Amino acid sequence: MLKGMLVFVLAMLVCSMASAAGKWAVTASLQGVYLINSSQGNTTSTLVSDFTGASLSGVAVVGSYVFVADTAGSSDSNPRLLHVGQLQNLDTSPSIKWFQYSYDNTSSNGIKLQNGSNVLRSPGAVVSDSNGGIYILGARWYDSGNNSHCNYAYIAPNSDWSALPTVQIADIPTASFADIATTDSGALIARKDYSGSGWADQSWVSAVSAGTVGSNSLPDDGGYYPRAIAVGSNGLAYMANASTEVTSGAGPVDIGSISVLSSSSLAKASDAAIQLGDFRPTDIAFFTVGGVSYLGLVGTSASEGAEALRFALDNNGIPDISSKTKVNLGTSTSHYCTVSSDGLTFWVSSSQANTVSMIETSSWTLHSIQMTAPTGYIASYVPEPSSLMALLTAVCGLALAKRKRRA
Repeated sequence: MLKGMLVFVLAMLVCSMASAAGKWAVTASLQGVYLINSSQGNTTSTLVSDFTGASLSGVAVVGSYVFVADTAGSSDSNPRLLHVGQLQNLDTSPSIKWFQYSYDNTSSNGIKLQNGSNVLRSPGAVVSDSNGGIYILGARWYDSGNNSHCNYAYIAPNSDWSALPTVQIADIPTASFADIATTDSGALIARKDYSGSGWADQSWVSAVSAGTVGSNSLPDDGGYYPRAIAVGSNGLAYMANASTEVTSGAGPVDIGSISVLSSSSLAKASDAAIQLGDFRPTDIAFFTVGGVSYLGLVGTSASEGAEALRFALDNNGIPDISSKTKVNLGTSTSHYCTVSSDGLTFWVSSSQANTVSMIETSSWTLHSIQMTAPTGYIASYVPEPSSLMALLTAVCGLALAKRKRRA
């Protein structure tokens, strides 16, 4: 009987983990952090932190830790902050415990995104790598010689995020960053170039690892004005472009596209960027469901308005345009998206429509919730089923005790 009970609890635990995965997300408005929960199509939001006076942007989640970039500051020489907290009491009253850090005997509400005289300008996208390290993208700036720069910050994995970590800041001259996605060995940054060499506004990719900048690549496939990048488990990276050069030498036109390239060598995997017609993407994600890999994109088109699109990938990892599945997102024009670790849930935030949407990836079915404030960047969160894990531990203990008594 006890053996049967153990099997039952194990089955319950597995089912619980499957149902919990992908049903939670964390997103930020300018001055607040929200926890979004979806269960059986019912989506709810909870304001878990109020940052009055802040200007929040990128969001990432590692385990139960939440990382939110804050662009508030009086000048480019004033360090921006990365707020770091830990999710608490999800089953009862969700909240985040934010850590305080000490600098020269003074308290700070976050990690200063600064290393010596190097300061991260206007932090945007925040992502975590496979080891739990954090990348934060900065905005373009000019030095005293009117030379263009863009820098990013990297914070190594920390077993105790309540302790002040070391911040690394690296610079890529002549660049303007669009987005960042992590790989097994580092990260890829989608960017434009401002070197004046004739490639301005073309879609470039830079490979970075922690605070080291590696190779820079111009796929030269017709993609212009990069907006976002995603890295797949198939060894490819996908860059969403707002414009495309259809005829060589003619310049870009208002046709969205997807550049496909190797995530390791950065060589293009498709001679020409995959055209999306008048759909202009703002964000992109890779996911796999039922053994089939897909791309999910959010953006707008002149003919259809705001949409979330899904494309299946062929055996070579190239998007099959004929497989397009779509849902309408209303009248909004600004979106971010993310996908859950199990690939079952595609989250979309809209700062203009004040909504957060949960799309079931297998059916591409949409569930939305009206927010109390515009939201931007969004990150998926998978909570640990602590209550069932405790129950499983107790049952295993009982089984072991009974086995010892029999022995």
